[in-house]
Order: sequence, then C-alpha cells, then structure tokens
Amino acid sequence: MRWCLTPLFAVLLVAGCANDGPCEGNFCSCFDTDECEFVCNDVPCTGECVSLDTCDGTCRDSCSLFCESSSGCDFVCEDLCTVECTSVSECGIDCGADCDVSCTDLATCRVTMISGQVQCDRAGECDIRCATAAGTEPATDCGSGTFVCGSACP
Repeated sequence: MRWCLTPLFAVLLVAGCANDGPCEGNFCSCFDTDECEFVCNDVPCTGECVSLDTCDGTCRDSCSLFCESSSGCDFVCEDLCTVECTSVSECGIDCGADCDVSCTDLATCRVTMISGQVQCDRAGECDIRCATAAGTEPATDCGSGTFVCGSACP
C-alpha cells in the first residue's frame, strides 16, 4: 500500500498518540504470521517485521523500521527515519526528510523520500524517487548502489 506523504501526515496528526497493532510502548513487533499492520505514534519508535507474508507499518519522526525474510513490507514514516529491508521480495518506503534506507537481497526496493540516502545492494530493481513540490523525480544515482535526494553524492 503506497500513500501520498501529505495526507498520511494529516491522518497521523488527527489520530493522536494511540498506537495501533502489536505495539508495546514505542516498540511494534510482527513475527511469523501472514499479515501484520501497525501504527506507532510515539517518537521515537521502533518497528520490526520478520518472517511474514505482508507487513504495513507507519510511524512518525525518528523511527527505526526493519523488515526481514518476508514477502513484502510497506513502511511510511516522517523525518529522520532509518529503514532496513533484508531478504524481502518487495519493500516499499515513503518517508520525509533525512531518511537513511538500506535494501539488501531483495527483488524490488521502492523508496520515495524528500531527502536522504538509500543503499541498494543485490536488488533486482531499485526504484528510488525524490518527493518535490511538483511531484516526484528520480533520485541521483551515485553509483555502487547509492542513491540520494536533496544532497550531493557522498
């Protein structure tokens, strides 16, 4: 499930502080099940999805999200997020500014972000896009699987 960033932020702000899904405090965890969804409104928050068919996770600023050994994960976060997808068929990530994303050993890595860096290793497809006021545009390909938005190549 891919959402536009602006409406998502409005939903998060209206939703208040309650978390939804398998969350305890600022930690959400999904293991060994078919499907899992969580919304973490705590700042910071950590969410993980391991050995699932599908996982959808949403968090606010300064969150860490992790997906491993799953068919697919879709994550949405605001600013200053760290996301890692490893050994996944497909990982989709929508995030705000200053994102740090790592995609390793997967068929498809799709990221849309305002600014930040993506490291895409051993992936069949890396579709990395920068969100702008006019829509989206391809991220800068720095080579060696590194993509950036909003800054020069490292």
